[in-house]
Amino acid sequence: MGQSNNLGSIGNTPLSELGLGELMPDGSTREQAMGEAGAAAPSREHISLLNPANLWYNRQVNLEVGLRTSIRHGRSGAGSVTAARFTPMHFTMTLPIAEPVTLALGLRQFSAIDYTVSAARPLAADTNVSFRNSFGGRGAISQAMVAASVRLAEGLTLGAQGLYWFGTQQRYSEVELNTLGLARSTSSRVSDVSARVGATYRLQLPGGKRIGLGLVADLPRQLRTQDEIVLDRYSINALSGTRTFLSSDTLLRMQNGLLQAPRSLRAGLSFEQPQRYTVAVDLVRELWAGVVPLGTPGNLQDAWRGSAGVEWVPNVNGQGYRNYISYRAGLYGRQLPFSVNGTRMQDIGLTLGLGWPVIRKEARYTRPVVNTNLNLGLRQGPTEAGSFREAYVNFTLGIVLNDSQWFTRFKID
Repeated sequence: MGQSNNLGSIGNTPLSELGLGELMPDGSTREQAMGEAGAAAPSREHISLLNPANLWYNRQVNLEVGLRTSIRHGRSGAGSVTAARFTPMHFTMTLPIAEPVTLALGLRQFSAIDYTVSAARPLAADTNVSFRNSFGGRGAISQAMVAASVRLAEGLTLGAQGLYWFGTQQRYSEVELNTLGLARSTSSRVSDVSARVGATYRLQLPGGKRIGLGLVADLPRQLRTQDEIVLDRYSINALSGTRTFLSSDTLLRMQNGLLQAPRSLRAGLSFEQPQRYTVAVDLVRELWAGVVPLGTPGNLQDAWRGSAGVEWVPNVNGQGYRNYISYRAGLYGRQLPFSVNGTRMQDIGLTLGLGWPVIRKEARYTRPVVNTNLNLGLRQGPTEAGSFREAYVNFTLGIVLNDSQWFTRFKID
């Protein structure tokens, strides 16, 4: 059985209660617009975050910043909630240091927790006695990245990525009886490193077309944590509702622990006509078994994710701005690693995106790009009445600077 929870009362982002929280997209803004497919579809203008082996194709200094706004509407039984969240997703930079090697540096958010569940009612035995129970969570885990990609032969590139994990997640539960309350807070601070490796092979076909194969694997991730559990007692002013803390006990203080972080195995195929169109398909196996986040039930399950996407540019050599815009679309479907009410949760979605080039006459071969994406998705589990469903809309903005002229110092004779 997977992790099972009853989400009869829902908060801001209720599914972030489960697992390691709300997982952020793994790909760049281009890859997200293609359904987060692209392990075998590198780009000269865009940084690949799905496969470090694709970084070699960035043969000049590239910078990318990704920002996302998410609007979610969740419903469970008679309760519902609508919430919005703004998230800086990633900042990445590539540096080609030699003909066969490209380096990359970056920072991205891996997951976030943001939920609150609360219920208040009088006791059946005495209606003059009020009882309230609530629990929630806050916090995020981020990753700092350094990567390198090298070309070994024509069409064959290998890549490796080192990740430094950092951040704190906190979960709490409170019980209040009339004017007395008891709160238990559990926090876990993550600080450790892991690695990812990848390979890409692109075969040249007649007519200039290419077919590509990409493979990516995360190495085993045992992350060190420092865990703390605190128990607080407080009183509540019946008129104002303000709290006065009475005592605090630390049940667990900065104890060293281990977190079995999730790993993934990704395979991708691509077919492309350079500077015209790209078709990409990815299949991912997410390894969640053994991951036990602090303060939550375990029994997470391994999961599958499939995605497919296309990118089309009308005519890069044509006349008119519309010919230079990149049009992107994608589909994805995935299992979530947990269950709700005993049934496995599913996540399906549609992505649409546009890449708006910034035209500069002195940049003949590459252009800065502004990417705008729209993602429509639905998460659901059981189909019976009272089951949990969450519809979401994500708006993504990506700013890509990849014009070599911007980093060149000119000398006037």
